[in-house]
Amino acid sequence: MLKRLPLVVFVLCAVIVTAQSATPVALLEAKGIGNGLIRFRVNAPAAKQISVMVDTMAAANAKPLTRDAQGVWSGDLGPLESDVYAAGLIVDGSFRSVGYVIASQPMPEAWEPTRVPHGEIHQHWYDSKTLGLLRSAWVYTPPDYSKSTTTYPILYLLHGSGGLESSWVTDGFANVILDNLIAKGTVKPMVVVMPFGHTEASQGAGNVPTFTGRDNAAFQRELVDELMPMVERAYRVERRPDRRAIAGFSMGGNQARFIGLTMPETFRWVGTFSGSMPNTRGGFSREVAESMFEGDFLTDSASTNASVKLLWMAVGDQEAGMLGQHRIMTDVLRNHGIRFTFVTTPGGHTWHVWRRNLRDFLPLLFQK
Repeated sequence: MLKRLPLVVFVLCAVIVTAQSATPVALLEAKGIGNGLIRFRVNAPAAKQISVMVDTMAAANAKPLTRDAQGVWSGDLGPLESDVYAAGLIVDGSFRSVGYVIASQPMPEAWEPTRVPHGEIHQHWYDSKTLGLLRSAWVYTPPDYSKSTTTYPILYLLHGSGGLESSWVTDGFANVILDNLIAKGTVKPMVVVMPFGHTEASQGAGNVPTFTGRDNAAFQRELVDELMPMVERAYRVERRPDRRAIAGFSMGGNQARFIGLTMPETFRWVGTFSGSMPNTRGGFSREVAESMFEGDFLTDSASTNASVKLLWMAVGDQEAGMLGQHRIMTDVLRNHGIRFTFVTTPGGHTWHVWRRNLRDFLPLLFQK
């Protein structure tokens, strides 16, 4: 079953914010106005105090808005670094979510909607034989896909724990990043498949996932035996391993690492963004890191380096525990002569880091 979905709209205007207290509030404006500023206008004549904040701020640092004679509260927040922020209002002590807003600088970032050709997002529902459940995957096709006969390379892009197959679009703005970088010529046009990473039925009418299904072996079987053949029947995608990539963040980074590095006959490009590590009672050690790699991956570095075109790992510089784990793992890889790239990105375990990781990872794919 195929459904085309509209691209995400980011400017939130004239939206009634869901009330969490008795004070009536109508959001009139919440949008970036350039130079890192976000403008807010709120109609709330009965409110005594309104402050605004974004997800990188503590509530104690929320900025108060100013009330006019008609009861409209207004003010500008910033300047902020170019990014997508989850914004909120604090109305008489009660927090109310606004949604995403974009703070822009003179040079637009990759996740900012611009006037470039746009790709399409499709949703596929399928009955998973592996799991015996109804599941779905989202698929991005690049601009002009429907007008061409080109066969495209493919990226399987995985979300983190508690996420959905839609997360890379609704929170990560992956389609916007792809559109912009393809238009700049820094990224090769590609098809991107975003599956549901938890081994449960997808969210839909009558079903709310528990997000506790984490059978990575079953997820791998379904991905390789069911989802990939379905995608290859439905889309013009290349089937050579050097034209397939797999990447993900957090839980999805762990899945991408395991699947990608144990299946070089299927994937040659692997990316992990804040990729989680195995939980062990004794802590993460060199021995644990070595046990993560199967067969002769570590011992036959010449073969590994010939088959893996890119192993790219990134971690936020505020993710102290995960940063330490990755340093142990990269020491293991380095000592065995395995070629890899490891980068740190300013920030914690958040979308602010993962959007930047995707922006930096995509231009490296399918270039060799």
